[in-house]
Amino acid sequence: MGQVITIATYEPKESAKPVKHSLPSHPIPKRRVIKILVITSKKDPATGRIDTEKGTVEKLTAVDPVSGIIDSKYGKIDPQNNKIIQKDKSGKPMVTAINVDENTGQIYVNDNVVDSKTGKIDPNLSQVINVVDPQHPAVLITTITASRDPKTGAVDLSNGRTEATNGKIIPETGEIVTKQGTINLKLMRIMTRDPKTGIVHERPIQVDKDDNIIISSGVVDPRTGNVNPNMVQIIQVGPEVDPEIQVRTYVGKVDSKKNTIDSKNATPDTTPGLYDPDKNKIYTKYGHLDPVEETLTVVDPKTGKLDTRQGHIEPNTGELVFKGGFINPKSGKLDKDIGRAMSVHITEPVIDSVVSQQPSERDLHRVASEKVVSPGAKVTDQPLITSPQAASQGTPVKEVITGVLHPIAKHRIVKIMVITSKKDPKSGSIDVENGIIEHLTGIVDPKTGFIETKYGQVDPKTGSLITRDTSTGQTEIIQGKVEPTTGQIIVSGGPIIDPKTGKPDPTLGQVFSVVGLKQAMDPSTPPSPKKRVIKITVITSKIDPKTGKIDPDKGQIEQSTALLNPENGLIESKYGLIDPKNGKLIINDPKSGKVDVKPAQVNEANGQFIVASGVTDPKTGKVDSSLGQIISVSGQNDPVLEITTITAKRDPKTGSIDLNNGQMENSKAKKISATGEIETKYGTVDMKLLRITTRDPKTGKTEQRPIQLDAEGNIIISSGVKDPKTDSINPDLCQVIKIGSEVEPEVQIVTFVGKLDPKKNVIDSKNVTPEVSSGLYNPSLHRIDTKYGQIDPVKGTLTYLDPKTGKVEHKQGSVDPATGQILFKGGFVNPKTGKHDPNFARIISILISDSQVNDKGEIVKRDSKSVKIDPKTNQIWMFDHHDPITKEDVYSTGYIDPVTGYITTVYGYIDPKTGTIAKVTKVDPSNVKIDPETNGVFTKTAQVDETGTPSLFRL
Repeated sequence: MGQVITIATYEPKESAKPVKHSLPSHPIPKRRVIKILVITSKKDPATGRIDTEKGTVEKLTAVDPVSGIIDSKYGKIDPQNNKIIQKDKSGKPMVTAINVDENTGQIYVNDNVVDSKTGKIDPNLSQVINVVDPQHPAVLITTITASRDPKTGAVDLSNGRTEATNGKIIPETGEIVTKQGTINLKLMRIMTRDPKTGIVHERPIQVDKDDNIIISSGVVDPRTGNVNPNMVQIIQVGPEVDPEIQVRTYVGKVDSKKNTIDSKNATPDTTPGLYDPDKNKIYTKYGHLDPVEETLTVVDPKTGKLDTRQGHIEPNTGELVFKGGFINPKSGKLDKDIGRAMSVHITEPVIDSVVSQQPSERDLHRVASEKVVSPGAKVTDQPLITSPQAASQGTPVKEVITGVLHPIAKHRIVKIMVITSKKDPKSGSIDVENGIIEHLTGIVDPKTGFIETKYGQVDPKTGSLITRDTSTGQTEIIQGKVEPTTGQIIVSGGPIIDPKTGKPDPTLGQVFSVVGLKQAMDPSTPPSPKKRVIKITVITSKIDPKTGKIDPDKGQIEQSTALLNPENGLIESKYGLIDPKNGKLIINDPKSGKVDVKPAQVNEANGQFIVASGVTDPKTGKVDSSLGQIISVSGQNDPVLEITTITAKRDPKTGSIDLNNGQMENSKAKKISATGEIETKYGTVDMKLLRITTRDPKTGKTEQRPIQLDAEGNIIISSGVKDPKTDSINPDLCQVIKIGSEVEPEVQIVTFVGKLDPKKNVIDSKNVTPEVSSGLYNPSLHRIDTKYGQIDPVKGTLTYLDPKTGKVEHKQGSVDPATGQILFKGGFVNPKTGKHDPNFARIISILISDSQVNDKGEIVKRDSKSVKIDPKTNQIWMFDHHDPITKEDVYSTGYIDPVTGYITTVYGYIDPKTGTIAKVTKVDPSNVKIDPETNGVFTKTAQVDETGTPSLFRL
């Protein structure tokens, strides 16, 4: 047994300096991976100008250490001091002057340029270097807006409103750009641009002993939307928010003439990368990638020695290509003709669009010299800046008293499920089963421990809810309690805001379920890793006693989901915990404490796992020593993203977009994991090729249009945009699409109540009505909070509050190993009589899956109409998707492992003749292909390409 643990910390070296004028608690920005575009071409001997149209273009990955110096394969580029530092053949530094275009930001190198083909300096060459979408370091900004006593100057923090957003730091000037404005700690002022007029206002700021930045004038009251002289804002600069790095790779045959890899039959794989700013390496499962030196260091599995491969950039795609000596997927052996291509993709943290509109020192210089017109603003002869004296009103800055207030870290955000429902007037118990379910986020206050929510501040210790009357400003404490068994917070001691009307209702109560509270309260507690849903295919078949090999052609196939932990690579499946690194399948029984470890041989050629002992027959449910299993990981599901789209007019003269008067729309999109493309309601966006592809629903023809990316990573579509009001193309309109965060996998609870047959142990499902609702999964407790109560999948129990007595009750259920569902016997309400009946039982199925998005950009809601119940087994199936290959409807069902308690999703096909759904099918060419050389199993993708043709199989 062994493990490979990669630790990437960033302890700034002595040479690393804080940002100009920053406070002691402010973060020192880390080195960052960036993209640069280098054009190398001949220069005119007379004018010295470079002919870029005939030049060689290279898309390179470089490193920006935030000092302003760009570390690239061509040397260290210093735009501030107009020089580039290279090394000659002997290794000595060589300094060359460069020119920087202040308007475009392009960097011109006219001397000592290396020809990328020969590797030698050519005096006839020049270079133009562009930093692609330059991004400033993102930081967590926490803002508290609170009232101030006009007499004493004391700030009422307990009743303040807290907001957490991402801001950015401009290292060159030391400015901090936030949603509230641009903070200049050198001049001790904040600049804010009025979105309507474009006028920039300046206001003074103060810094207290805890590095809190205080704004005491011109603060807008969030309740009224007007400036209130008795309001202050306290801004805290938190830790840096790291960008996400994804590495896309594939192997294929190397074309020695073109120096490229044949990607036609290659299977691309996308994997997370971890960037170490000290060693300047990106750690991947394929080796250590040096983006500047263009090397890949791999470990020989036999000798354990390091092997460093030198690569080269493919100029058309920007991919880093490594020649020969990689595993051939077909033969499973090292092949000198097989190469690997790798590309680095950077996803920057999401910055609020309001932040990008705030001014900076550079903007103000441009306003003064060039009279730049903001969208909607009028041209004037004076710089659009107001004086600090004009903006400063009310109490002087020095009179603000904040007290002790420490910055809130980004891990203090928690997930919440709240159920609002009627309460019993006598007992005060809440009828959660018939309530309204909402999924929210909350912010934990480090000082009080309270959780800030849309309904008020929740005290997780006492269960009380602190609300604030928006009309009077007075606070009210609504009594509640913490249920010790489930940990849920029950608020029933006063009027609750009705989510439908927005008004207080004394007949309502609320039940809060909070996930992530322990880690938020104690920063030293490691956060639960964000697991990803992946698909696996398992073939169970006989083992040849002579060869010991599994015959997949005569086996049975089952497709299901599993949860991948990206931190350690472990996979939670219905078959146990798969450990790919150590080649083991671990079955941990939490009830008995026993751990059963089975060897799972890893096929190095195709990455599949082979289990040759202790396999359960899917038909009988018993262990059969003559059976073996082939487990194939088909790749992760395609995540759903939040997107915001603004459709607005564009000025044909200046090209500026009038975002302030645009039409905003929120929708969902799907990111294709294999390609990185984003499928939106407006078309399929290719961020690599900078284009959007749309299909005419009437003719079926596809159209491709160019897109642009702005400094914040927003997508700009400037042609073929439809007016949302008329649904017709308007050439004067543009669209700005902002990509948000991933949508968490949804937890669906499907259940029904009916009369139980004690002999067959199944419920008569003829006249039952299934119910579909959402739940909240708590990874630290491994429990699911639902409107029926808290489910423990390991123990098979349901803990709930009796609505009549208000007491905590427990129901012991049993997990059916065949269906993976929980059966709770006796004591449920008979819908005909309305009374509790000892002969009535409830079945609960838990389905955790990624959300589905329709053509309108909406999450497809699952309802009871899409539910089918097997009358023989009571298996609950929900429609999932239509298979483009077999033309059959695919259904999914939740499966709880009766031993480990793991929750997965199993897929099945409906028999059109009988109407029954089978989760285990025979292996046939329509669902699986077997490679005769490697025995690799290729499974269906259920995806289609741009033309609508099914993308049949992948390894």
